[in-house]
Parts: sequence; structure tokens; C-alpha cells
Amino acid sequence: MEGKNYDPYVKGRHFGSKGVVGRIYNRQIERTQHTISNLELKYLTLLKWSKVPTDIREQFVLPLEETLAIAEELGIPHPQDKSTREWHPLSTDFLVTLPGGKSIAISVKYAKDVSNRRVLEKLQIEQEYWRYQDTEWKLATESDIPQTLLENIEWVQEAHENPRPDNASRAAEELLAMYLAQGLPPCEAGRLTDKALRLETGTGLFLIRHFLASRKWSTDMRVKIDPAKPITITRYGMGDKFIDRVA
Repeated sequence: MEGKNYDPYVKGRHFGSKGVVGRIYNRQIERTQHTISNLELKYLTLLKWSKVPTDIREQFVLPLEETLAIAEELGIPHPQDKSTREWHPLSTDFLVTLPGGKSIAISVKYAKDVSNRRVLEKLQIEQEYWRYQDTEWKLATESDIPQTLLENIEWVQEAHENPRPDNASRAAEELLAMYLAQGLPPCEAGRLTDKALRLETGTGLFLIRHFLASRKWSTDMRVKIDPAKPITITRYGMGDKFIDRVA
């Protein structure tokens, strides 16, 4: 199954892992996605933001019969329950589908765990499975996470998940854009907009985050966003002519 009908093999509610177990609603594929570690949650946040994948299937289970054969071929013990001796299926953290139908299988692991012999053995089985499928496989660790980009995404995305305030008007958007174009930091632009339009405190700053999260406005997300410092908006939703007029 794919898209909104996909059901991950392991869900966040099943057990705890290293870090915070997470659930994120993905608007693009119209379903809640599950992660079982904080590192997976961070990686999924980046995948979602990229907008490139057409589908992201987390905790993708591998066919037991095939992984058993691969384990035997490699001379590696296949995971199994110590008490019942039942075989445990292996799963890949993310199977990402790209435009054109190409897929990339991604295992996300903490660097310290990769040095563990048993973890490496299971990764070998997984890698070999995807090689047989002629699918690219990659291993990602915390060193592959661009921290500044992640922090910026986390700052704006909450405003995208929450409903846009009812009193968010065209006037508020234009005022915010004017203040930001004049070099005021987001906190000050939001405060002045709240005051001018008699909005609830914090509405203006929320809207700045919302416009960035929804991609109505654009900025270089690789540059640290500090709400107390000026931010460069490279594209506004109402068009550049308006900004040229007020900046």
C-alpha cells in the first residue's frame, strides 16, 4: 500500500525508543506518520519540508522469507524472539518515493549505535535486500542533519499545522511585509501589526511563521532565524511590486 492507505509495520505507540516517539500529520500524503526515535522524527521533518518526495513510507517491513535467505547467505543470525524463537521481521526506517517512481531506502541510526556489531549485522541484511531490489539504500546518522535548517523548520511548522487565525486579514499581511522589508525583526513587526490592527498579542508573529511554513513567503531556511533580528524575505505572497513600494 502507498500514500494515505499505507500502514507502517511499527507505530510510535507500540514502544519507546531513543528520544521522543513522534507522530506527524503529513498533508501531502494525507495521513499521520510514526517515528520511534527522536532522530527519525528529525529526519522525517526534513523529508516533509523538502516537498520532493511523492510518498514517504516509514517503518517499511521487509519480506521475512527473503531476509531469512539473505541472513543465511551472509552467515548472520536473523533477528528472533529469545523466548518464543519466532523470527522478527526487519524494517527500513523510510522508503522514499521520488518523482518518476524512483525509490530510496533510508536507515536512520545514531552514530554510536552503528559501531554496535549486532546493529551492523542487521544493517547488512537490510542493505543486501535493497541491493537485490535494485533500490538505492543509504544510512543516515545525526551528522547528516542540518541543525540550523531543522530548527527553522520546527519554528515555523507549528504555525502551519495550527489553523490560521480568523482575524488574519490582507491588511495584517501587508503591514507585516512592510515592517519586515524596512528591516524590523519579526518580533517587532508582529508587535506593531498587533497594535495597529488591535489583534491578540502574538498574532502578527504567528502569521509570519504561518506564511513561511505554507511557502507563501520565502526566506533562506539555511540561515538561522532569530525573531529578535531582521530577516530577509525573498518572496512575498502579494507580489514584489508592493514590497518595492513600501521598502
